[in-house]
Amino acid sequence: MKNNHFFGIYAEKLAMVFLFIKGYKIIAWRCKTPFGEIDIIAKKNNFLVFIEVKSTKNKNLNIEIALRKDQINRMFKAINYFTKTNKQLQKMPHRIDFIEVSGYFNLKHHCNFIS
Repeated sequence: MKNNHFFGIYAEKLAMVFLFIKGYKIIAWRCKTPFGEIDIIAKKNNFLVFIEVKSTKNKNLNIEIALRKDQINRMFKAINYFTKTNKQLQKMPHRIDFIEVSGYFNLKHHCNFIS
């Protein structure tokens, strides 16, 4: 269990390096709200991007299982809370991306994954 937690943190840090290389500016990592945690918040091209990171040590990640409907609903609530409490970012258009990390170095970035 502890190893899974540390692997999840590793995956989020790897995702942030990946995003930085792609030109994203990281605003927040593991942002806690009353509705749940937002893994990564970044900016790119005047967009506020909320990124959910899912990881597995093997090469097979089932996205439908990884992102359940209740989790997606909590994510929307957390994003609404974040944007309402950060006035300077309120008017920025935003999107939700998904990064899957499988194995130790295999990343897939799904832009605008949830709309």
